[in-house]
Amino acid sequence: MIPLPEGMSLTDMDQRLEKWVKFHHFTLMAATIHALALPRDLTRSRTHVIHIILLPRIDHNGSASKFFRICDASVLEISEAMNMRDPWRASLEQVAVMRQESESMKRGTVAAAGVECPPLGVQFVPFGSLKDLSPLKILSNWKEILIRDVENGKKFTRFGY
Repeated sequence: MIPLPEGMSLTDMDQRLEKWVKFHHFTLMAATIHALALPRDLTRSRTHVIHIILLPRIDHNGSASKFFRICDASVLEISEAMNMRDPWRASLEQVAVMRQESESMKRGTVAAAGVECPPLGVQFVPFGSLKDLSPLKILSNWKEILIRDVENGKKFTRFGY
């Protein structure tokens, strides 16, 4: 098991992660759109997910935007992700139900990012109401942009610009 930073409980880390995800929600969504190449093929939301691994930061100065830094980010096939440790499978199944409900109501699809900060389990962040994204140019450097913007505590305005 990975040790917690000195003076931090699992509850503290979980609460910080919740605030961090809320702050970076739209940045995570933009990274997911570009990483999964959804402007080219929206159906990839059914077959792929983005996996983001975080590390806690001590240089955050109380700013939720800087509570964590990105250690790595990658695209996983859902079939591969289903074999990862709990609660991956259950979370992916929940996202699939959300996607099916959203699509059946003609609201668009749902894509997701699995965010992990050991020793906490994965937290899935769903992004719904995704419809025709074809006008967007896919940014192949999505990972670098994501890492840079999170490191700088940048609030999402427009991904990559």
